[in-house]
Amino acid sequence: MNTHMHITQILNNLKLLPENESAVSGKLVPKPEILTDASGVIAKFRAFGGEGWLCSTDSVEIRRFSPGVPLPVILPGAWPISGEAVKGDESLHLTRSADGWHLTTLRRELDTTTEGVLISSTLLARNGGDFHYETAWAHVNVAGQKELRPYAFRFLGFTTK
Repeated sequence: MNTHMHITQILNNLKLLPENESAVSGKLVPKPEILTDASGVIAKFRAFGGEGWLCSTDSVEIRRFSPGVPLPVILPGAWPISGEAVKGDESLHLTRSADGWHLTTLRRELDTTTEGVLISSTLLARNGGDFHYETAWAHVNVAGQKELRPYAFRFLGFTTK
């Protein structure tokens, strides 16, 4: 009899997560890049497609987009500030820093042999809808102890109420 229980089984069996959410075994694989051209960043978001949001210097509003509603026009000379998009098992995450725009593509990989855990969560948006995210947790050695800690998150999309 196998007495070893994976952390996802423990979380799901003890019902430690909110209703309709569960933990799965897996990981997020990041692919980071730095761009130094604002128009290149916007082009990357347009090419990625999917569903998401983008903030830029030409508007105080968050621009939402989806496969049926493409990313709205961003004025020439405007800079992207931050944004996220999702398309299937990949997400695109954007932040601005002194050395340019950090774009990270995160690919979800399910794997029952890993000790990694993926847990979804929901945040309330200003318009009354929800932002959905997935957080990746992995075991790390902290002062000789094995701890489960978050190391990455990815945008999963919106729901509108």
